[in-house]
Amino acid sequence: MAEAGTIYKINIASEKILDTIVSYPDYRIKINAMLIKDQKLFIGNSNGLDIVDLNSKNNIKVEDSVFKFPVNHISLINNKIYIAHEGGFSIYEDKKLVTELPGSIKLSAVKKIKAYDNHIWLATLNGLFMCDMDLNPITKYSKSWFIIEYY
Repeated sequence: MAEAGTIYKINIASEKILDTIVSYPDYRIKINAMLIKDQKLFIGNSNGLDIVDLNSKNNIKVEDSVFKFPVNHISLINNKIYIAHEGGFSIYEDKKLVTELPGSIKLSAVKKIKAYDNHIWLATLNGLFMCDMDLNPITKYSKSWFIIEYY
């Protein structure tokens, strides 16, 4: 559970707080997304990406600049962590920043990234992209009158 810049571990049955996982002293930091993988909690917030080791409760420093954008969404796709943010999206394991899709399609801020029906879907400020699992665009649903473009 996240509340006002703090993430708690709670007992769902009793609704009691068991522990504080992380607390941000700066009230302006907004927690936007969370994902757990390999006993690590990935936290997407308005300052970028933070990681907490759930076993030791230590913060893992994320120094790479590809993770310093305000994070909108975090998703697990093919056992890799995809981080949608204001600069496009990043793949955590590859330390890769993606600002353009094949075919020189520039990405504006990516708000959501999801895998569904063997496709990767990217919700951006310029529309919704349906890509194959290698991120090759198949269809773009434009936000202006929902015009469909095929690639």
